[in-house]
Amino acid sequence: MEEPGVFLPTELLACASRRGNEYAWRKRDLLAVAAAAEMEGLASGGWQVQFRTPDGECALCWKSFYPGEMKAEESWPQYVGRSWDEARRMWQELFDNEETVNEGRRIFRLIQETEDGLLPRDALWFVLYFRKLSQNIKVREQNVGLEAMGNG
Repeated sequence: MEEPGVFLPTELLACASRRGNEYAWRKRDLLAVAAAAEMEGLASGGWQVQFRTPDGECALCWKSFYPGEMKAEESWPQYVGRSWDEARRMWQELFDNEETVNEGRRIFRLIQETEDGLLPRDALWFVLYFRKLSQNIKVREQNVGLEAMGNG
């Protein structure tokens, strides 16, 4: 996955939470980050929902998304657009799903038992992953190499 610090505007990086190599943003920043990444030619490499607290993080692995692979007939710009369109659609489904929202509230109540005074808006983050064209080429080259080895 690509390091977003090289490509994204400073103001978007300033509102991110960084832990190790992972950057996360709040719900209110997702569309701006997606638009900036798309303008820079970065595809969505997926995302994951996390509650981040001073004591650690609770990743909701079942609330994550990884876009479909690039299709043979797609250009890189087409793939970039599709990957972010898929991400935006999945965000909307996530936010519109009352069952998911209630599940998040239950999990957050458990977190609050150990984190005094923490509010949901202060703990809910979305870790975003990015892909660039050269990474996609490397993946395709590896796949071609494996196919050639299997046909020998």
